[in-house]
Amino acid sequence: MSNDSLSSIRSSLDANLSAVTQLKEVTAARTTEFNHFPACRHYLIGLGGNEFIDTATNYRTWRFGVDVVMPYAIKDMAKETAEALFQDAIDAVLNKLDTEWADSVDHSVADVGNVRPEDWPMGPVAVITIVWQAKTLHAF
Repeated sequence: MSNDSLSSIRSSLDANLSAVTQLKEVTAARTTEFNHFPACRHYLIGLGGNEFIDTATNYRTWRFGVDVVMPYAIKDMAKETAEALFQDAIDAVLNKLDTEWADSVDHSVADVGNVRPEDWPMGPVAVITIVWQAKTLHAF
């Protein structure tokens, strides 16, 4: 059983996402500023549960938003190529989130939404949000 703090889970998430070679930039913040694509940002969105085992221990389920981002137009890149890179990055991120997380969590689940258009400072982008839930043992 894992007994990790929110800080160690966040660090593990950042390290694992940074290891995804299909992503060109990863940041642990709610930012809309990226220089390389496909890009990814991750951030805490809430606590999914606090399941008490006894008076000294409980399981906490932390919920993180993981956004994969790709502009609709990238200089010197065909739209079809950009779309393929975006899809490959989503697949690789899901593969990473679905792997064993024994170093920081006891159980995790990735819920995937739909791709949506957004207007960012750099122009229109495609974004998909994955909600990654990390359940870990917490001792008082």
